[in-house]
Amino acid sequence: MNKLTCIPETDDLVKFRDYIKQIIENEVRVLRACPNPGSWTRLAKATMCRLYIFNKRRIAEVEDMLLEAYQNRPEWTGTEEFRASLSDTEREFAKRQVLSSL
Repeated sequence: MNKLTCIPETDDLVKFRDYIKQIIENEVRVLRACPNPGSWTRLAKATMCRLYIFNKRRIAEVEDMLLEAYQNRPEWTGTEEFRASLSDTEREFAKRQVLSSL
Protein backbone atom coordinates (compact mmCIF):
# COMPACT_ATOMS: atom_id res chain seq x y z
CA MET A 1 0.00 0.00 0.00
CA ASN A 2 1.12 3.56 -0.67
CA LYS A 3 2.24 5.60 2.29
CA LEU A 4 0.02 8.60 3.04
CA THR A 5 1.99 11.84 2.87
CA CYS A 6 0.92 14.82 4.96
CA ILE A 7 1.95 18.19 3.50
CA PRO A 8 2.56 20.90 6.14
CA GLU A 9 0.46 24.05 6.27
CA THR A 10 1.78 27.07 4.37
CA ASP A 11 2.13 29.17 7.56
CA ASP A 12 4.32 26.49 9.11
CA LEU A 13 6.45 26.31 5.98
CA VAL A 14 6.92 30.09 5.98
CA LYS A 15 8.09 30.05 9.62
CA PHE A 16 10.43 27.16 8.93
CA ARG A 17 11.76 28.83 5.77
CA ASP A 18 12.54 32.02 7.70
CA TYR A 19 14.34 30.00 10.37
CA ILE A 20 16.37 28.09 7.77
CA LYS A 21 17.27 31.34 5.97
CA GLN A 22 18.62 32.72 9.27
CA ILE A 23 20.75 29.61 9.73
CA ILE A 24 22.08 29.87 6.17
CA GLU A 25 22.95 33.57 6.56
CA ASN A 26 24.64 32.94 9.91
CA GLU A 27 26.70 29.99 8.66
CA VAL A 28 27.81 31.95 5.58
CA ARG A 29 29.04 34.75 7.88
CA VAL A 30 30.86 32.24 10.09
CA LEU A 31 32.47 30.53 7.10
CA ARG A 32 33.68 33.82 5.65
CA ALA A 33 35.27 34.75 8.97
CA CYS A 34 36.64 31.36 10.00
CA PRO A 35 35.97 28.30 7.80
CA ASN A 36 35.36 25.09 9.75
CA PRO A 37 33.83 21.66 9.07
CA GLY A 38 30.93 22.14 11.51
CA SER A 39 29.71 25.27 9.77
CA TRP A 40 30.03 23.62 6.35
CA THR A 41 27.89 20.72 7.59
CA ARG A 42 25.24 23.01 9.10
CA LEU A 43 25.17 25.10 5.91
CA ALA A 44 24.79 21.98 3.74
CA LYS A 45 21.94 20.65 5.90
CA ALA A 46 20.18 24.02 5.99
CA THR A 47 20.51 24.36 2.21
CA MET A 48 18.99 20.90 1.72
CA CYS A 49 16.10 21.89 4.02
CA ARG A 50 15.59 25.05 1.97
CA LEU A 51 15.34 22.94 -1.18
CA TYR A 52 12.87 20.59 0.51
CA ILE A 53 10.65 23.49 1.50
CA PHE A 54 10.71 24.95 -2.01
CA ASN A 55 10.01 21.58 -3.59
CA LYS A 56 7.71 20.25 -0.84
CA ARG A 57 5.66 17.89 -2.99
CA ARG A 58 8.65 16.25 -4.67
CA ILE A 59 11.17 15.73 -1.89
CA ALA A 60 12.55 12.54 -3.46
CA GLU A 61 13.72 14.59 -6.45
CA VAL A 62 15.83 16.79 -4.18
CA GLU A 63 17.24 13.76 -2.34
CA ASP A 64 18.36 12.19 -5.62
CA MET A 65 19.91 15.33 -7.10
CA LEU A 66 23.68 15.23 -7.47
CA LEU A 67 25.92 18.26 -7.13
CA GLU A 68 27.14 17.52 -10.68
CA ALA A 69 23.59 17.87 -12.03
CA TYR A 70 23.31 21.31 -10.45
CA GLN A 71 26.77 22.49 -11.51
CA ASN A 72 26.33 21.29 -15.11
CA ARG A 73 22.75 22.49 -15.57
CA PRO A 74 21.93 24.16 -18.89
CA GLU A 75 21.36 27.91 -19.05
CA TRP A 76 17.60 27.88 -19.62
CA THR A 77 16.91 31.58 -19.23
CA GLY A 78 19.36 32.68 -21.92
CA THR A 79 17.30 31.33 -24.80
CA GLU A 80 14.65 33.49 -26.41
CA GLU A 81 12.43 30.46 -27.04
CA PHE A 82 12.44 29.64 -23.33
CA ARG A 83 11.61 33.21 -22.29
CA ALA A 84 8.81 33.44 -24.85
CA SER A 85 7.17 30.32 -23.41
CA LEU A 86 6.91 31.84 -19.90
CA SER A 87 4.10 33.86 -18.41
CA ASP A 88 4.93 37.22 -16.80
CA THR A 89 4.92 35.59 -13.35
CA GLU A 90 7.19 32.79 -14.50
CA ARG A 91 9.63 35.33 -15.98
CA GLU A 92 9.84 37.05 -12.59
CA PHE A 93 10.50 33.71 -10.89
CA ALA A 94 13.17 32.90 -13.49
CA LYS A 95 15.05 36.08 -12.56
CA ARG A 96 15.34 34.97 -8.91
CA GLN A 97 15.55 31.19 -9.13
CA VAL A 98 17.69 28.56 -10.77
CA LEU A 99 16.03 25.93 -12.93
CA SER A 100 17.57 22.49 -12.88
CA SER A 101 16.37 19.20 -14.28
CA LEU A 102 16.87 15.65 -13.03
